[in-house]
This record gives sequence, structure tokens and C-alpha cells, in this order.
Amino acid sequence: MIKVKVITAPSVEPWLLASVKTLMSIPDTQSDTALTSYIKSARLTAEKFLNRKLITQTLELALQDFSDSMELPYGPVQSITSAKYDDEDGTEQTVTSTNYDLDTYGPRHYCRAAYDYTWPSVRPHHNNVRIRYVAGYGNAGSDVPEDIMQAQLILIGHWLRFQKEAESGIGPTRIPRQFYDLLTPYKVVDF
Repeated sequence: MIKVKVITAPSVEPWLLASVKTLMSIPDTQSDTALTSYIKSARLTAEKFLNRKLITQTLELALQDFSDSMELPYGPVQSITSAKYDDEDGTEQTVTSTNYDLDTYGPRHYCRAAYDYTWPSVRPHHNNVRIRYVAGYGNAGSDVPEDIMQAQLILIGHWLRFQKEAESGIGPTRIPRQFYDLLTPYKVVDF
């Protein structure tokens, strides 16, 4: 079971409200509250499907112990902020950053021990190792691949047009296939 928590959530969404309104020709402010919610939900839905984070955010992975290859879920990983652990006495310690490397070669990213470094012993308990890292394509929607941005826009438009009908049971409730078609090439598949 992967234990990851968000330490710092994204400060912005990939799509800005004004941009969505312009693209969807919405001149008034009546739907601003719903659109703002749809924008965030579209990001979260895309992130869940992709097993990736879109906009810069800080995450923390908790593990039982160190290992040779500690996968950092929900990349792309920009950097590792810290690697902390509880020593055998239960005191929190920090691994010096020169003693580990970020391996971003491929779709999955890892925290690995630096050459000729051996991970320290940890206390035999849960969540002994905590790796904090920054993930996401960048700080703005322009950093996110265009296909992923387009998929979110399709989903936002679908919800805007059909949400009331779906809730009443008389409209389409499924997410459009194009949403998945655009995202699938970027999906990190679990084996």
C-alpha cells in the first residue's frame, strides 16, 4: 500500500477561470462558482487517472524501511526536499542530500542511495522513513502537456453542459471517451 500525503497543495489550477470562460464563450459570472469547482475536479480526475501530479505540489512518501529503489509515486518528480527517518532510538534524523539521488530516467521516478552509501538502520515501526519531494509538470498550465490540458477542458465542458441533467437522471453521466484518449499516452500504469 502506497502511503503518500500532500504536504503543500498546488497554489494554482492548470486552467484559469478567465481562460475557460473565454474558450467556452461564457460572458457572465453566473457559472463562476461551478466552473471553479469543475476546474479543480478536472485536475484531480486527470491526476487520479494518470497516477501523476499536474501542477507543482509537495508530497511525502512514508515507508517501513529504506530500500535500494524507493519509487516516488505521482511524478513527474522535480526534486527531493528531504529524506528523514527514525533511528533505532526513535529519534528523527535527516539523511544528507549528497547521500541520495533522484532517478528520473523513465516514467517512474526513484530515490536511490548515492554511490557507495548505505542507508542507516531504522527503528522497527511503521512510517519510519519519510521522503518529501516536489512533483508536477510545473507552476502553470503552460508547463502541462497540451493533450492533458485539452482533456481537462473536455471534462469541464461536459460537466458544465450536462451536470444538471446527469444529476436528474436524464442526461449523459459518463465521462467522454476523448478525455481518456488524450490522457492514456501519459498514464503511469501500475503492474
